[in-house]
Amino acid sequence: MKGSPRSTPDVVQAAPRCVRKVARCLLLLLLFIFFRKIMSTISAASVEAAPAIEGAQEKKPLKPCCACPETKKARDACIIEKGEESCTNLIEAHKECMRALGFKI
Repeated sequence: MKGSPRSTPDVVQAAPRCVRKVARCLLLLLLFIFFRKIMSTISAASVEAAPAIEGAQEKKPLKPCCACPETKKARDACIIEKGEESCTNLIEAHKECMRALGFKI
């Protein structure tokens, strides 16, 4: 019975250490679950927000300088090479394209 009196205090002293380790493990587990839930919520929100951002970019008003690039290039090249008087058909085609996009020309 030599070890009995000492083993009881060792068990008592060891118990708080074990409890602290278990509590620390539980805390880490809860934090992991919490952050995982937050990250999945953020990921879901970013996936849902992505189409809204793309939709907002599509709804930006078209600038006149960017409208009808094909007819604009042909018109500009013709005017440079032949002069404005010889390119009335391309000028009118570009104007029609701009009107079709809602520009008042």
